[in-house]
Amino acid sequence: MGGGGSRSTSYTKKSPIGKKTVNNPESTGLECQFIEEEGTLLNQNISFIRALYPGDVLKVQLDTSSDAVIAVNSKGEICGNISISSLDQLIKCLKKGFLFKANILRINPIVSIEVQSD
Repeated sequence: MGGGGSRSTSYTKKSPIGKKTVNNPESTGLECQFIEEEGTLLNQNISFIRALYPGDVLKVQLDTSSDAVIAVNSKGEICGNISISSLDQLIKCLKKGFLFKANILRINPIVSIEVQSD
């Protein structure tokens, strides 16, 4: 048996192009490129929500003063805070400069969204 080399961990992640093996997903950004998750808007600004319809797209941004992830309409108005189960990962990705969008799925009266990379 041989001496001690370094041991690397890899995994296979399905991508739109096929399978890709990655030794360190943190360095490649794969953990950010494949975020696609349904969630809701909290602390909704009703004035701006009234102008939204299913199919509309909001920009996802990080409010650096509070580390809240916000959804912003095309006029730059904050429509609400994004709530998804992988919020911590989304914050890390936003801080790294990755761009995301929130697609409006339903409004009844809760706004259901799907967050995905832009």
